[in-house]
Amino acid sequence: MSAPTVAHIGVAVPDLAAAAFYRDVLGVEPGPPETADGATIVPIPLGDVTVEFVHAPGHTYGSLAVFVRERSALFAGDNVMGTGTSVINPGEGEIALFLQTMEKFMRYDPAVICPGQGPVVTAPRAKLQELVRHRREREAQIVELLRQGPKSVDDLFRTIYQGLDARLGHLARNQILSHLAKLENEGHVSASGERFTCLHRS
Repeated sequence: MSAPTVAHIGVAVPDLAAAAFYRDVLGVEPGPPETADGATIVPIPLGDVTVEFVHAPGHTYGSLAVFVRERSALFAGDNVMGTGTSVINPGEGEIALFLQTMEKFMRYDPAVICPGQGPVVTAPRAKLQELVRHRREREAQIVELLRQGPKSVDDLFRTIYQGLDARLGHLARNQILSHLAKLENEGHVSASGERFTCLHRS
């Protein structure tokens, strides 16, 4: 028997099964089920706080975050870094899911974000908006370059990441690949061999 999928605590798990899991396995008494973002939330009281486990795919497909209601604190995992942005590697996560997760985090309106790495984020909305803006701008940059003609990942890399430390080249190429995968899934780009073509020139 596979373990329950925990998303907002209990998504894809019948309410009674989720409640039994937290009661019997975790040893805590869940609160009454609630609904948000189309998912089931089973709040878990722990001492004087209530926590929610939030399904947060993006950096990886299985990423989770934890929201502490009484503190309005979001433990965001590696989707959010205290400094800079997280990597999204093809096959491990997806840009589209990452953007959806950032929107989900903003709906929680946290007072503080405890990131997977780096300093605590004390201006959460500005940080989340910055992460979304960065991905949107990178996507727009890739599209604009492809409108000039078909290009390989290396072609895009040489233009976008000029002067980057060579040790980071693999990670940078993976970010380009992840953006291209999103664009291809959305019908904006097609691939032929190692070259990518923009399907909309205007």
